[in-house]
Amino acid sequence: MTREVYHPAEKPGQAPDQARVLVVVPVRDSSPPARAALDRVLASVSAGQGERADVVLVVPPSCRGLRELARARGVEVVDDPGAGTAGAVEAGVGAAGAGHRYVCWLTSDDELLPGALDVAVARLEACPDAVLAYGDCRVVTGEEEYLCTPHAAPPSSWRLLAGTPDLPRSAVLIRVAAWRDAGGLDTTLRYAMDLDLLLRLRSRGPFVPTCRTLAVFHVPARPLGAAEIAAVMAEVTSVRRRYLPPALRQASRVLDVPHRLLASRTPSVVQRAAVPSGL
Repeated sequence: MTREVYHPAEKPGQAPDQARVLVVVPVRDSSPPARAALDRVLASVSAGQGERADVVLVVPPSCRGLRELARARGVEVVDDPGAGTAGAVEAGVGAAGAGHRYVCWLTSDDELLPGALDVAVARLEACPDAVLAYGDCRVVTGEEEYLCTPHAAPPSSWRLLAGTPDLPRSAVLIRVAAWRDAGGLDTTLRYAMDLDLLLRLRSRGPFVPTCRTLAVFHVPARPLGAAEIAAVMAEVTSVRRRYLPPALRQASRVLDVPHRLLASRTPSVVQRAAVPSGL
């Protein structure tokens, strides 16, 4: 795996002990619309997050156009190992340096709101035992039309075990040490790797709310098909059962019918926001 570093190790004026955030952005599509979307997410990181954020772009070795965009933006590039989205994110997290205390994972459909990282870092700095901070995520169309802002409900263990994380991935900031202690993302998963990681993190410390909207999700034009929804639900169910006590695994099957019914009635834009992009 190769790394191309386009940014300096320390930014001018940066305090030596300032907590830094690593923003991991995996991307595979190098089409003009995809590059425009990626430019938007990179701009949201550089324009409104102070001097604490460093971006690592995880791309296939053959995507020269994406590497040119990274060079223009002054961000680091890491080769995508070809192990799915989870593997790409893990490759990006592997680029974290000694000064990176926190990490977040965005796709080209995401956008951070101004000050989002400062808000999340402040919450984690104020709660040293917390493993992550979270907020809400605004959902809009590709044309920036507002759709909804689902509320990030307090993620109790029973809610996570019910298979409904309620935490928008793009509005979550995680301690790098906790990410590594939990073992990172399961690269065998395609859809529910964030839920799986949350369940492992839940036993390592509290999740603290920021009570702020931190990110924006731009709904892709292509809706989820019935087969994709079924695949998502099957993987979510499998992950949920991993963490149930053995005596409850069989009994948990009674939850499958209402859970699938709830998913089938969930607006398609919210379903799409729950699935990683670029799959």
